[in-house]
Amino acid sequence: MKISELKQQTLNEFSGKWLQAILIAVPYFIVAVIGSLPFLPYEILSIFAVIGMSYSYLEWFRFKDIPKKPLFKSLNEILNTPNQFGPFLVGILVEIYTILWSLLFLIPGIIKALAYSQALLIYKDKTLNGTERPGFNDCITKSREMMNGHKWELFVLNLSFLGWFFLSILTVGIGFIWLIPYYYGTLVNYYDYLKNNNK
Repeated sequence: MKISELKQQTLNEFSGKWLQAILIAVPYFIVAVIGSLPFLPYEILSIFAVIGMSYSYLEWFRFKDIPKKPLFKSLNEILNTPNQFGPFLVGILVEIYTILWSLLFLIPGIIKALAYSQALLIYKDKTLNGTERPGFNDCITKSREMMNGHKWELFVLNLSFLGWFFLSILTVGIGFIWLIPYYYGTLVNYYDYLKNNNK
């Protein structure tokens, strides 16, 4: 799938439903504001926010299940994730491993961040399939396997949002209200593309 097609797929999913998409992302926006304050664990809070947003979009796109209460849906995914803090611990491990690789130099850190990028969504899939306690490191390993031959592809996908990022800055941050759902929704669609491509 071309990157342009993947992004268009996300836009099609959100067409006429942008309010729901934005409300799902509200916890992320709140965390972004909190992160601007000193002495607060922004990275930890952001993991929770990304979990709620990504898991909500995954169910929306895959099952065409548009939440009637999108903000509640996102918060519910954060507070009632399978196995309690399972997804959060996966996210923490990904952060730790990425930081450790980054200590070697910037490029190895970027490569590993791309390699580990699917771990949270893999965890969600394992719980949906009835796996009671998917191994945290197993999810990270599966992500590395899934991303073999696709890391450059994902890197380019991320770069394709740079223009929107700078435009959002020029609008004094207002553009991020649309960019964040668009970006994370596209990453969710990319995960499903990878999963289908690796069958």
